[in-house]
Amino acid sequence: MKKGFVKILSILIISVLFILSLTTCNAGKAKVEYKSVYADGDVIYVSEMICDKNMASCLAVSSSYNPDKTYGTGIILNSAGYVLTSTVTIFGSYENNGYDLNSINLEGIITVSEEGLINKVSLSVIDINFPLGIVLLKINAQFIDFVPVELSSKELSYGNYLVSLQYIKKLGMCAVEGTLSKPKINFTINNNVSDCFLIDMHANEGALGAGVFDEYGKLAGIIVGKEKTVKGANSSLNVIFGITYVVPNKTIVNYINNGNFGFKLKI
Repeated sequence: MKKGFVKILSILIISVLFILSLTTCNAGKAKVEYKSVYADGDVIYVSEMICDKNMASCLAVSSSYNPDKTYGTGIILNSAGYVLTSTVTIFGSYENNGYDLNSINLEGIITVSEEGLINKVSLSVIDINFPLGIVLLKINAQFIDFVPVELSSKELSYGNYLVSLQYIKKLGMCAVEGTLSKPKINFTINNNVSDCFLIDMHANEGALGAGVFDEYGKLAGIIVGKEKTVKGANSSLNVIFGITYVVPNKTIVNYINNGNFGFKLKI
């Protein structure tokens, strides 16, 4: 009995040593994990992991109504392909000018892999909310499960780290880092006051409609406004303010859940 126990114990020790040796040999080949772990066990994602988590949930959006014919950005809300973006992305304006939606031509570009493979899609306008400065779109494709963003339940506070995925012409989808400057601020669109939060983040040409993600890689809101370039007094110097307005995801959830769009969102 004793000899059998010693034999089994010896086999276990040898097995453990063998596994440890394999781990040591392959340590240099291990995949890098871009994350930090707090003392309470929560995993905190940094910008690279946020990009990996959300790249397929963001898309470039181009509209024939936009006079500049430039791309903005949109976020995918559910697996059926509903997309949220900014009114400026679609119409080049915050104003309701009685647009003929039947004549509008919308194109989207989704980055579907780390290798930069893309999928071009067409979109249709489902609803416009000019007071909030947002537009609900639908990707015109069937039998495809799209990758939606995950909504954050975190209460944001001053100085929180945030990342936005914004489409930049000729560069594609790019990550921009920033911090929360003010948790609540009024943003006026056509005499309608909307509750937003303010972030200290550079907003590129295609930033409107872009998702803003917290350190967990979850959606905190979408960009609907940015400070314009201002020419300094008695100077030819153009000053670009890194001030960007974001509609929070709670407002987005209320907008979707109070509408008749055939789906609901949860935080």
